[in-house]
Amino acid sequence: MADHVGSVVMPGDILENITPVDGGKKIILGPGLMEDGDIIKVTKPGILRFREPGIYWLDCHQKRYVPCKGDEVVGIVTQKNVEMFRVDIGGSELASLPYLAFEGATKRNRPDVKVGDVVYAKLLVANKDMEPELVCIDSHGRSSGMGVIRGGGFLLHTSLNLARNVFLLKHLVTDSSMRLLLA
Repeated sequence: MADHVGSVVMPGDILENITPVDGGKKIILGPGLMEDGDIIKVTKPGILRFREPGIYWLDCHQKRYVPCKGDEVVGIVTQKNVEMFRVDIGGSELASLPYLAFEGATKRNRPDVKVGDVVYAKLLVANKDMEPELVCIDSHGRSSGMGVIRGGGFLLHTSLNLARNVFLLKHLVTDSSMRLLLA
């Protein structure tokens, strides 16, 4: 099968023309693709997508969010425990957000997060055998806009397909003074 980014593929198809670009040696397979020896198989129906530097995935319609490492998500804090918060990110189970995963947080200086707060975070661990773990800091220890969303606003629950389509639009709000957080 001749593979083209943007074409529809079906489960069982074998992708033959996936190669690293610009002399890179690494290919990252996202949701819907599986490596079986030297061949790459499709496991879900969808549209083949590509992003630099060699990331391939399938864009398909699904009802429930499946957490992937590195995804930026918006979640609602549902529980406070001794060492962590439990956050609903729309997946099959709640994600954990440790107290120390905030910028400037220490054991003495805990972040001011309450049950019901909306947080913007990044998935640090996303594995089918473990619960998802969130962090509100980047690799340099800075918040980079992540953390508790304050100052009011609206939280809209949409389908995954709609959120992904809006996420792909480059110029959604150009001449507006509003801030859009889409995760």
